[in-house]
Amino acid sequence: MEGDTYIVNDDCISILEEISCKLSMEDHTLRTYRRAIGFGQNVKRDIVPLLISAKDPEIRDSAVRLMVNLTVPIECLLSVEILSQTEIGRHTIYELNRLLYTIKEVFVDLKATKAIIEYMKSILEADHKLSVAQCESINNCLLLLRNILHIPEHIHQQKSHTSMQNQILWNLFTQSIDKLLIHLMSCPQKSFWGVAIVQLIALMYKDQHVGTLQKLLNHWFEASQTDSSDDNESNTSPPKQSSGDSSPMLTSDPTSDSSDNGSGQMTTISSSDNADNVRIVSGDFQTNIIRGKPKMESNQKSNDFISCFESTEFNNQDIVMKSPEPASPTTSSSQVWSQKSRSQSSPSNQKHSAKSKKFQNKQPIHSPHNQSSELSDCGYATQVSQGKQLLMKTKFEVFHIASSPGDLQGEKNRESISTSSNDDDCPNQKPAHQKPPSTNKKQRFNAALKQRNATNPTMLATSTQEKKDSRRKKLVKRSKSTMINMKGLIHHTPSDDDISNILKEFTVDFLLKGYGCLVQDLHTKILTDLQLSIDTSHFFWLVTYFLKFAAQLELDLEHISPVLSYEIVSYLTFEGVSLCEQLELTSPQKGNDLRPYLRRIHLVVTAIREFLQALDVYKRSSHLSPEDKELIQTLQIQIGCTEDLRHMFVLLLRCYNPSFYSRQYLQDLIVTNHILLLLLENVSNLTEQRYSVDMVEHIKQFATVDIMHQYGTLLENFHDNSQFVNDCIFTMMHHIGGDLNQVAILFQPNILKTFSKIWETEHEICDDWSDLIEYVIHKFINTPPKPQMKITSPVLSDGVVINDGWAQEDLDTLYWYYTQGKTSKDVVGFIIDQIQESGHRTKSRQEVILRLLQQDIISADEYENLMKSEDSLYKAEVKSNNNADSPNAESGIEISDESELNGMNQLDDIKVLRDRLLKENKGNLILWLQRVLTECCYVKLNLLYSNENISNTSTFSTIMEPIPRHCILNKQSIPLVPFNSEQNKILVYQPFVLLLHKLGFHLPADANKLFVRIPEFWTSEILLAVAEKLGPIPRSILKFDINRVKKLQEVNNKMNSAEDSNQLPRISQIDISDSNSKESFT
Repeated sequence: MEGDTYIVNDDCISILEEISCKLSMEDHTLRTYRRAIGFGQNVKRDIVPLLISAKDPEIRDSAVRLMVNLTVPIECLLSVEILSQTEIGRHTIYELNRLLYTIKEVFVDLKATKAIIEYMKSILEADHKLSVAQCESINNCLLLLRNILHIPEHIHQQKSHTSMQNQILWNLFTQSIDKLLIHLMSCPQKSFWGVAIVQLIALMYKDQHVGTLQKLLNHWFEASQTDSSDDNESNTSPPKQSSGDSSPMLTSDPTSDSSDNGSGQMTTISSSDNADNVRIVSGDFQTNIIRGKPKMESNQKSNDFISCFESTEFNNQDIVMKSPEPASPTTSSSQVWSQKSRSQSSPSNQKHSAKSKKFQNKQPIHSPHNQSSELSDCGYATQVSQGKQLLMKTKFEVFHIASSPGDLQGEKNRESISTSSNDDDCPNQKPAHQKPPSTNKKQRFNAALKQRNATNPTMLATSTQEKKDSRRKKLVKRSKSTMINMKGLIHHTPSDDDISNILKEFTVDFLLKGYGCLVQDLHTKILTDLQLSIDTSHFFWLVTYFLKFAAQLELDLEHISPVLSYEIVSYLTFEGVSLCEQLELTSPQKGNDLRPYLRRIHLVVTAIREFLQALDVYKRSSHLSPEDKELIQTLQIQIGCTEDLRHMFVLLLRCYNPSFYSRQYLQDLIVTNHILLLLLENVSNLTEQRYSVDMVEHIKQFATVDIMHQYGTLLENFHDNSQFVNDCIFTMMHHIGGDLNQVAILFQPNILKTFSKIWETEHEICDDWSDLIEYVIHKFINTPPKPQMKITSPVLSDGVVINDGWAQEDLDTLYWYYTQGKTSKDVVGFIIDQIQESGHRTKSRQEVILRLLQQDIISADEYENLMKSEDSLYKAEVKSNNNADSPNAESGIEISDESELNGMNQLDDIKVLRDRLLKENKGNLILWLQRVLTECCYVKLNLLYSNENISNTSTFSTIMEPIPRHCILNKQSIPLVPFNSEQNKILVYQPFVLLLHKLGFHLPADANKLFVRIPEFWTSEILLAVAEKLGPIPRSILKFDINRVKKLQEVNNKMNSAEDSNQLPRISQIDISDSNSKESFT
C-alpha cells in the first residue's frame, strides 16, 4: 500500500493461484493454512484491497475465486459435530468462524461490494458474446456475494442499530444490484448462474416476514396516483403507518411453508451467539459448487465437496426458515364453502333426538357470518339418496376483500386461507371463530360499508373497478420504469424498515421482469441436468414465497404464466410422492437426519397451496383477455383430470406420523387438500360428465380410521385454529359421517374427546358443526359396542370367507391332508385324491397349491417350489404327447421349446392368480393395475409419437400423469404407488404379490425401494401386453386408440428392419387411420 493506493505485484496471478492450490491441499481436519490466512489478516490487508484496486480481469477473476474459497462455511470443510468434541477441534471451529466474521466486516465497506458489482458489469458490457470463462466469472461473483450474506454476525452487532447484513444489502442496492440481477435473469447464458441467483435472492429475503412485505405492498398500491406519490414509490424510508409492522426476525414457525425441521422451534440468532459458536449452515450452498472454480479443478473434487456439504446437519435451514408462510393477500379471494340444500337418507332411528334428525336431513350449510369476519363457510357437497351416492352441485361463494386505507387496522383480524403465518402477525388476537363484541370497530366499519353498498351498489362497483384499473396502470408504468432510486443515500445507515422497503420495491420489479423466467430456467435445469446436485427446496421456495405476492398484485398473466402452468404443478406432485417414499424409507433407520426431507415435503405442500390459491385469484379476475381466461380454464381442467395430484393428499395424510412430522405440516396438508377439493368440484361443473371427478368415490378414500385420526389430531387445537382451518376439518367429517354414512369411523378417542370439550365449553361454532358434534356423540352413546376385531394378516382375513367351490370340510381338513401326504412324492396329488374320496368336487393342482398358500399352510418359497414342480410335470406331459403345435404367448410374441413351455405355464399362473382375485371381489385392484400400466404406455407413446398420432381426439383428459411422466423422462423405473389404504393392503396380500412377480414387476426387496416398480426398460408394447394379460382393458381407462397404437408399432418395426434405407417415411406421413379405430372395448 502506498497511501490509499494498492500496488499490484507483477507475480500477483501466480501468487493467488498458489494460495488456492495450497488451500485445496491443506489438512482437511485442522485447516491450518486457512487459519493462518485468518490469523495474518491477509484478506483485509491484501486480498480485498487487491480486488478493489486491480484493473486486470485475470487478477480480479483469481481474487474472486480465492475469496469464494475462503468464505466457504465450516460445515462444508469439516465435520463440526465430531470436531467439536475435542479441545483442538473447538479451537479450530472458533478460528474458522472468526475468519468468516472478519471477511464479512471487510465487505461492509462500500468499495468492496462495488468492486464485485463493477466487475460483473464490465463483463456484461462487452460487445462480443460471453465466453464460458466469463460466465464462470459472473457465477463466482454471485457465489461470493451469497457466501458473504450467509456469514453469521456477532450478538453485539445484532443489538446495534444497523447489522452488517443490512448495511451490505443497502450498499448492494445503491450499486444497482437489482438491475444487474434482473438483467442476468434474461441473458442467453442465464443457465450458468441461475442457481446462484436463486440462492442469493433467498438470502436477501431470509430475515423478511412475508406479512411485512404484504402490508408494504398494500401501502404501495393504496398510494395516490399523483406525481408526488409516484416519486415517493422509490423512497426508502418507511411509511409512518407501517413503522411498527416490520421486525428483523418476525418469522413463523419453522414448520411453516418455508421450512420444516420437525422440531417446532424457531431458529433465530439468540443472545448467546458469538464467533466461536457453531453456525448452522444453509443448504443453498449444496446446490452448487461452493468454491470458486479454479482453472484446473477435477470433477471428482467437486463431487466430493458437494457430498461433504450435503452431510451437514441443517442444510438450507437459515434460508427457508426466515421465509415464513405469508398470510392470504387481501386483494385475493378468500376461498369459502357454501352448500345448497341437501337431503340425506341416513338410517333412521326413532330414538334420535331432534338435533340428530336435523343433522341427517340437512339444510344448507352456512356458517354464521360474524360481521367482523369477511369469510363465509364453504364446502364440497355430496349426498346420499336411496342408497346411491351422488354428487351435489355446489355453489361457490367468494367474497373479494378489497384493501382500503380505512380498513388497514382491521387487516390483522382478517381470516386467511394461509395457515402458517397469519397467527404470527398478531399472536394475541382473538380467535376469529369467536364472535367479537358489538362495539368492534371493524364491525361498525363493515356495517357502514354494507349500508353504503345497499344504497348505491352501482357506485361501489364503479369504484372497485376504477381502483383495479388504477392498480393495473401503476403496474404497467412500473414495468416500463427503471429500478429502485436510492436518492443518493449511499452513506445512509439503514434500519430494518429501510431494508423491508427496498425489498418491497425489488419484489415488484422482480415479479414483473424476472420471476417467471427464473422459475422456468431453474425448473428446466432440474429436469434436464440430472448429474447436477441441486437442492430442490430452492425451487419450492421460489414458487411458495413469490406466487403469493403475484396473486396479491394480480399481475398480468404473461408475467407468471411460466409459474402458473401445468408443468409446474405436475413436477410438484411428482416430488411430493417421491419425498414421501424417501421419508418412509429413511425414518425407520436410526441416525438419519430427516429434516431436509421434512422441509422439502412441507414446501411442496405449501407450494401447491399457493399455486391453487393464485389460480383461484386469476380465475375470478376481471381484466383477463379471452385467451387468458381460456388458458386458466384449461389449467383448471388439467388439474382436475390429474389423478396423481388428488390422490397424493390421500397418501400424505395416510403416512402422517406425529413423531417426526410437525402439526403445522398437518394443518397445511389438510387446508391444501380442502382447496383442491373446491377446485375439483368447480371443474365438475365446468366440464361435461365424461371429464368430471367422481367426488363421492374420491372422498371415500378419506373414510379410514387412520386419516380421520389425523383430522382429529388437528382439531384438538380447535381453540387456536382459525375458523377456516376448523371448517376444513368439520366439512370432511361431515361428509364422512353424514354423506357417506360412516359415522363409526369418527368414534375415535381423540375426536370424541375434542367434540366433548367443544360441547361442554360452548365454544362458538356454527349450527351445522354443532349438529354434527351432537349427532356423532348421540350416535356413539346409542350404538351398542361391537366385539373388538382381531387384526390379522391380509392372507388370513381375506382368504377364509370365499365361496369358490371349496367345502368348509375341505378347508378344515386341508392341513391334515397336507401333513399326512407331506412325506409322499406327490403331496398335491395325495391331497386331490383325499378330496375325491370325501365325495367333493375334484380340484386342479394349481387350485390346491394356491389354497395351501391362502391358508398359510405353506410359505411363499414352498409355493414357488411346488409351482416349479408343476412346470416340470407339464413340460414332460407335453413332450410325451408330441405336441407339435407352437403356441404363442398372449402378447403375440412367438416362443419355442423350453421358453414356449415356460411362457404357457406362466400365463396359466397369471390366470389362476387373476381368477382368484376376481373371486375375492378384488377386481377393482386388477383394474387399478391395468390403469397404471396403460397410463405408463400412454406416456411412452405420447413422448414418442405425440398425442395426435395415438388418439382420435385431443381432450383435456389426455394429460400425462406426473409420476409416470417424470420417471420416464428421468429414465427411472415407475413406482406403483398405493395411494389409499385398500391399495396399500393389497400390496402385502400374497396372491397379489405373486401376480406382480409373475408379471415381471420389480418388488420392493429387489429394487431397495418402498413401492413396487414397473421396469424402466419395458417398452409401450410390453406395457400394453402385460395389461392385456390381466383381462380385457376397459375403454374408459384408455387415453389412446389401441388399433392406432398397434398400427404405429407395426410401422415402427418395419422402419427398424429397413433402417439402412434412405427413404424412410415419417410417422406423420403414414396413414394410421383405421375403420375399426372407434371400436369399443369391454
